[in-house]
Amino acid sequence: MTSMKNNEKLTTTFLLCLVAALLIAGLAGCGSSNNSAGGADDALIVGGVSDTGSLVGPAEIFSLSTRAFRATGSLVTPRGDSQAVRLKSGQVLVIGGYDATGEALASAELYNPGTHRFTQLKNQMTTARDNPAAILLKNGEVLIAGGLDANGNVLQTAELYDPKTEQFTATGSMTAARSSLTVVLLKDGEALAAGGFDTTGTPLASAEVYNLSTGAFTAVGNMSDSRQDAAAATLKDGDVLVTGGTDANGNQLNTADLYNPTTESFSPTGTMVGAHSDHTATLLKDGKVLVAGGFDTTGFPTANAELYDPATGTFSATGVMTQAFAEQSAVELGDGQVLIAAGMDGSLSPTAGANLYNPDKGTFSVTDSLEYARMDQDGTNL
Repeated sequence: MTSMKNNEKLTTTFLLCLVAALLIAGLAGCGSSNNSAGGADDALIVGGVSDTGSLVGPAEIFSLSTRAFRATGSLVTPRGDSQAVRLKSGQVLVIGGYDATGEALASAELYNPGTHRFTQLKNQMTTARDNPAAILLKNGEVLIAGGLDANGNVLQTAELYDPKTEQFTATGSMTAARSSLTVVLLKDGEALAAGGFDTTGTPLASAEVYNLSTGAFTAVGNMSDSRQDAAAATLKDGDVLVTGGTDANGNQLNTADLYNPTTESFSPTGTMVGAHSDHTATLLKDGKVLVAGGFDTTGFPTANAELYDPATGTFSATGVMTQAFAEQSAVELGDGQVLIAAGMDGSLSPTAGANLYNPDKGTFSVTDSLEYARMDQDGTNL
């Protein structure tokens, strides 16, 4: 009899615990669908210079579900031309850039989507870097390369950020000093660094590959044009499309190259409909690449956009954005649409404007504006 009562008591206790656990899990699930940690349907826009000329501290989140921006935490150190990289943990690493005095920064911060807060890391980069290139590697570390140091010198050095230790360590230097370079991750885990400008301010046609296992950069073939402020995307077959940019004569380019990782060489591919520099190139779910905005041959931002089709090796015009953008952020969202936000408008002023590109319709539509107009910002998905 006593044993039966004990069993009934244990069963009742177990059921109460189970119900409580389910309620907690349900509440947590309801909460997570509405916060910034929701996944690829959210995009973080951080840093930059406002239309008043001051640096913007507060960051903003765009949510696809509401098609609206909302305020989130502020940077500990307001900065422009920084790099924002989403880590495997879901946190976002924000590195370098320049401060309110225009000096390059060595500091870095972490954004936590769960708490909506930025915290400054105790450890700084090995050197100050304004406008560096950064990319998440397959092992979870972040490769940071090039940029400008506190004296305005173009950097040849590179370093790694380890999220486990929250430390920066030097790695092999590039074969050439580069700023305004393009870095993309290859399918084999290596990283391609291409173009940019060197210590003389001359745009480069050269490129190199970083090997994580050796910690070294090695030169590969040259692009068909020298390019700074180009935009690149790794295609589904592993090749890399490098588009536009500005050449050694100061011309905005309508040319493009394909990098073949097997042969370590570049070859020209289709000519773009128009010239683009300081633009974006975004791989879409169907394997095509959306090339949008940037400066055209007039030296002003353009509203034009086009698609690259790897199957034919050609570019074709797609919808026109509702306003001109250059140096904008482009983030692919969970449903395949692409958010275009901030940067410069047609008058070369910081903009709060934003567009959504619908790949199924091939059209852009205006969406909610940011609270702060900003340029020299960066963006990433959450």
